[in-house]
Amino acid sequence: MFATQNQAYANAALDTAEKFITQIGTETSRGWYFRPFFLLFAISAIAGLVVYRHGHLGIATLPFVCCLAGGIGAFISTTIGNERIPCAPTAGRFLHLLEALLRYTIGFAAGLFVWLATSGNIVVGFLNLTSNSTAAPGPGHSLPASVYALVAVTMLAGASERLLPSLIAKFDDSTKDTNIRKTTEAETPKPKVS
Repeated sequence: MFATQNQAYANAALDTAEKFITQIGTETSRGWYFRPFFLLFAISAIAGLVVYRHGHLGIATLPFVCCLAGGIGAFISTTIGNERIPCAPTAGRFLHLLEALLRYTIGFAAGLFVWLATSGNIVVGFLNLTSNSTAAPGPGHSLPASVYALVAVTMLAGASERLLPSLIAKFDDSTKDTNIRKTTEAETPKPKVS
């Protein structure tokens, strides 16, 4: 390359070096992102299995298990769609850790939100165990299938990164409409009836 003094060879060598540096940067960035995320996933999976295997999965621990399932769903969704996650090694390790924690926390919160919505008979009320006392398992009794369906729904909620923000936005929009109507009615002068 130096002997020929050809600029095309030099540009090709620079392009190859740039691709190599970009690839190494992407691998480093993904490692910074997925290591803590995988650790959170492993802790959630182990905690869920311990609760299940030792017979502690019941009405009292169901919110915790639903939260764990939401976090697991967030991990699965992020792992499957890892190509759409921007990789910028210049952002640093801390920012990657923070993003992994935030995504897991959103999944965790989505699992809790679905459990709360189910317990309050707002959505998928047929999965609510507390409204049906015969479905609530006692000590030594097997769990109804609706418990597993609820855990699956919370896992899907955690996997759907847009579910929780869209539900919150809909709730905000519905309360804004109500507040706007109330203030408009209060500010509009009423016609006098004579």
